[in-house]
Amino acid sequence: RAAVAEQASHPHRPPPALPLSFCRVMAEPSSSDDVALTDIELLQAAWINELRAPELLPHEHELVLRVKEQVAEQEARVEELDERDSLLRSLYEMDNERTNYQLRSYLRTRLEKLTKMAIFIAR
Repeated sequence: RAAVAEQASHPHRPPPALPLSFCRVMAEPSSSDDVALTDIELLQAAWINELRAPELLPHEHELVLRVKEQVAEQEARVEELDERDSLLRSLYEMDNERTNYQLRSYLRTRLEKLTKMAIFIAR
């Protein structure tokens, strides 16, 4: 009963948005989180394709910009969280680190291919 009374005494605040990787489980088809999820999946596909392709694939510039923007928005959400939300803060930070790793790896793979194929690309 004390827990119920304590919840009733606090004003209701909506829960913060979930990290990008958790959107698949929670999002409805018409949700705005679908855009974030789609971009993350597209980044993963572009990263894997670039790793496995012997030649340099077309650069996904717009996708990279969108993912960077989404990570920046998510980092801003982390700053807005209370100190009591340490678990949620950890989830956000872990998701941002994972997404940044994928993005850096995608760009690093492209850079390695560019340096190896610089002579052939210049011709």
